[in-house]
Amino acid sequence: DPITGTPQVCEGLTTTLSTTSTGGLWSSANPGVADADALTGVVTGMSAATPGIGGLGITTITYTLPTGCITTSIVTVNPLPSAITGTTNVCISATTALASATPLGAWSSSNSAVATVGSGTGVVTGATAGTTTITYTLGTGCVATATYTVNASAAITGSSTVCTGQTTTLSNAVPGGLWTSGNTTIARVGSTTGIVTGVAGGATNISYTVGGCRSVFAITSISIGAITGTPVVCQGLSTTLTNATIGGSWISSNTAVATVGSTTGIVAGVAAGTTVITYTLASGCNISSTVTVNPLTANTGSTTTVCVGQTITLANATAGGTWSSSATGRATVGSANGIVTGV
Repeated sequence: DPITGTPQVCEGLTTTLSTTSTGGLWSSANPGVADADALTGVVTGMSAATPGIGGLGITTITYTLPTGCITTSIVTVNPLPSAITGTTNVCISATTALASATPLGAWSSSNSAVATVGSGTGVVTGATAGTTTITYTLGTGCVATATYTVNASAAITGSSTVCTGQTTTLSNAVPGGLWTSGNTTIARVGSTTGIVTGVAGGATNISYTVGGCRSVFAITSISIGAITGTPVVCQGLSTTLTNATIGGSWISSNTAVATVGSTTGIVAGVAAGTTVITYTLASGCNISSTVTVNPLTANTGSTTTVCVGQTITLANATAGGTWSSSATGRATVGSANGIVTGV
């Protein structure tokens, strides 16, 4: 009876031949091209490069009955396409091109939800994180495959501004990546934390890289100058604080100790103690200075009159100060002891 089944096979793969006659054995005229299992008729393609009939990868498969009667079939072994080359990973929404040196094949993806591939181009586009099998199929049905990985990437979230000398934290939904700053003289970032520290005024990019995929986030570092001026004032008197960055407003953390003009920076001492004076820009960036208000106490003595050439002694309950006279031609005073001499 005639042999049935597919009379061609790809290298390394199998095809099964059969016949309605029973009790016979299968054999190959050239096992180097295709080998046949004697009992089952399963033919394994060994090599399309091994010459068979007519110098091609062709061999004769024979089924022999115990009577010596035979039936035959010509089996062709087709070559596999050349191995797939190119980068076998891509980021979501990015593309990369695969290739095979064997022409005229078609490309396909086993999971187009993970990655799609142009059937005639081999250009793979990542869709979602995961893996898929990319297959290159010749007209003979012989294939080459490659496992393809799509790496996850996600947008960076967080504030797009940071104040110099202060921090803000950026985040990314995909764990395990590393953070870098495009310009560390403007802003630094913790490589594993995403904590950005403003260094100087300007703009830079903060990048997050995971699995070879990179997300970029533009951030502006807002500069605010130092507070200058005397941070000490007497009760009932005033001192002026300034900042070179214009447009901000001043506020006191404790107006019972000292008040401050919101636009002038003039600090008025109210009562002895300390308060924090803060200068805030419209961006929210701020800088603070602690201001101390010292108490005033009255000078005391037995009299405030002295004869020429004689002395009196003045005192003050607050120690550590120095004495001075506004008219030394009329009276002098010891800077440390408060002894007044009439001149």
